[in-house]
Amino acid sequence: MCKTVRKISVGKVPGKKEDEYVTNEEKVTAGDVLKLAGLYEEDGYEIRVNEKVVPAETELNDGDKVLLVKVDQIIKVRIGKSPGVIQDVQISGRKSIQEAFEAIGVNADEDGWEVRVNSVPGKLDTFLNDGDIVLLIPNVEGN
Repeated sequence: MCKTVRKISVGKVPGKKEDEYVTNEEKVTAGDVLKLAGLYEEDGYEIRVNEKVVPAETELNDGDKVLLVKVDQIIKVRIGKSPGVIQDVQISGRKSIQEAFEAIGVNADEDGWEVRVNSVPGKLDTFLNDGDIVLLIPNVEGN
């Protein structure tokens, strides 16, 4: 039987990031890899695979990115659609702009809109920082 070799990026936020090579004939989970890297902690952390919160039992594939993220950190951001309502929101844990818009019920994937973070063009997979101002604004086309 052939062994499966997977390269998994493993890290902890806040903390370090490192690459681990995992060899396993069967499955390997996010919890297994974090334990192998000496990073596994349960209280106050969530496990993310490719930026999505998952249980420790989640099976991994080659190239997956596993992060152990401290979630007791609370940040405050202003977020919304302009024109429209801009909300002051408290966010627990490390969240992307996409996740923050989902939390307030705004579809950030609509055509004709662009993301601005602190007045600078941004991307939906960008992580938020305390004090950020995030807006969806209409695309402006020039001559």
